[in-house]
Amino acid sequence: MTITDFRFDQRQRSAFTDGDLDTASPSVVLVRCFDRLDVDLAGALESIATADHETTNRLLGHAQDLVGELATWLDVEAWEHAPALLSIYDYVLRVLAAANVHKDPGPVKEAQRILSEIGDSFRTAAGSEPAPLPERDANGQFVVSTSAPAAPEPAAAARPDSPFGDEPPSRGFSLLA
Repeated sequence: MTITDFRFDQRQRSAFTDGDLDTASPSVVLVRCFDRLDVDLAGALESIATADHETTNRLLGHAQDLVGELATWLDVEAWEHAPALLSIYDYVLRVLAAANVHKDPGPVKEAQRILSEIGDSFRTAAGSEPAPLPERDANGQFVVSTSAPAAPEPAAAARPDSPFGDEPPSRGFSLLA
């Protein structure tokens, strides 16, 4: 299975979303969003290079959805730097939209650089390492593992100084879509 054919059967999707993501702490969900953004943007660069416009549109659209969710989760009243982070998310959304319209790798690389730095900061705060990109097959395509997900991490109590408030982020989106 390649990143450009990124599809899961219902059993795999349910095993990931029903057990793991629903019980994960807000920091784990946040880190996973950035992990998935890494995958989406790497795949988008690959699909731009091969002129696969359908896949480019799907991956950049999903990346935009995730960045939009990150912006939605942000409580601008809870953290003094939240308005600046919200502005960065807004900028990245505009960059990704332009990249999608023009199928240009330059803006994708810019968004990738910005999101990578933010993601690394959140990973550091959460005590997590970036998830490795899927391995490549002999043709250079990303190969998605079909192994079972790891056991869920116990939910942590919300931090009072969290920019995401006391409530965990809504689960009204899919990391897998």
